[in-house]
Amino acid sequence: MNYDVLEFIPEIIKFDGAGLELLCAKILINNVPLIDIVQEYELKYAKKHNNKYLAGGYMYDHPEELYHRLNNYVKLFNYAPVLICECGCEGCADLTVVVEESKNAITWKNFDNPNKSNIDRLGGFCDYKDFPTFHFDKKQYYDEIDKLKKMKQ
Repeated sequence: MNYDVLEFIPEIIKFDGAGLELLCAKILINNVPLIDIVQEYELKYAKKHNNKYLAGGYMYDHPEELYHRLNNYVKLFNYAPVLICECGCEGCADLTVVVEESKNAITWKNFDNPNKSNIDRLGGFCDYKDFPTFHFDKKQYYDEIDKLKKMKQ
């Protein structure tokens, strides 16, 4: 099986006007930022419903938070928020993913954003049923997860 490649890299987000900076863990899948993959997918729904708010609007989260979600959250709920709303509030409009573990792989599937997948919530909706599923080599995946613990601002 050809596995997808997951990578986390540190990225500083600056909040204009507030003078705040936040260390975030940028998520790359096959060298492409996850935010770009999601935005491109959601764009067809934004155009269809003539609603620019249906495409994008995400940011990456702090490495410690993402580490917690991809470990503890997954163990409790079998899914995790991987992108948060660009306002910075967890739970506002998160993109979630179901995480499954097999003998040799970790799979990310069934992506969803409940705020965008409910009809008429934002004047249209996104259907994530055709969003790609990603399969990662288990060792490579957990090596990347461990990198989140070492990221410091």
